[in-house]
Amino acid sequence: MVRQHLKPIKSMSNLTPAEYTRGALCGLGAACIWSGWIVVARLGLRTNFTPWDIAALRFGVGGLLLLPYLWRKGFAIERLGWMGLAALVLGCGAPMVLLVNAGLLFAPAAHAGALFSGVVPMMVALLAAPILHEAFTSAKIAVIAVSLFGGAAYAHPQLQSADPAPGAATATSPKEIRIAFNENVIPQMSGVELTDQTGKIMPTGKAATDPANKKLLVVPVNEQLSPGDYKVEWHAVSDDTHRVKGSFSFSVAR
Repeated sequence: MVRQHLKPIKSMSNLTPAEYTRGALCGLGAACIWSGWIVVARLGLRTNFTPWDIAALRFGVGGLLLLPYLWRKGFAIERLGWMGLAALVLGCGAPMVLLVNAGLLFAPAAHAGALFSGVVPMMVALLAAPILHEAFTSAKIAVIAVSLFGGAAYAHPQLQSADPAPGAATATSPKEIRIAFNENVIPQMSGVELTDQTGKIMPTGKAATDPANKKLLVVPVNEQLSPGDYKVEWHAVSDDTHRVKGSFSFSVAR
């Protein structure tokens, strides 16, 4: 295997406008590919793939395609050292992809884009200071503050109360199920599935919000419920398109 020394990285202050433009275009292209990967990974996880499947496809296919290049260029151990190579593998390799895909099992792609890609500038600045001795400028501090604020801003609609209440035993069959959230919800994208203790789905009407309170989801129950235990599986989408789901049970007294 032939190993070659890599050329030193050119200082940012010595870049020509054409070189800077090419670099910016490469960065934009990488961002487009990265965002597409998050969306496709989320789509795969919503079907039959697991985080392990996606990691295997990504690095298995990519490894085979880049094997000739690796054979010619080597691992750049002379420049990176074993510690640097290990850092690249851990930070950009399968461990990182597995963690991201595991998170995508529970969060939509938009959240992954904001919390993962959006926090990258902050982490780069924090790591570059001790490793590359890059100074903290006012611009970097502003980016870190925006990243922290953006991550904290990703709140979800949360169930506040329900009628029938979770775990409650009602004396009569409820005519509707009312679920209150801490944010306005979109009724066309929200709803419930009501099942009895045998798993039979009970008929319910179209979900709507209370005209006086957009945080209150109302779903009619179209059939008299017999005495027994019932489970409500609900899903809700807030005005800012955050989707959450959950379940609770109640019973109709005998």
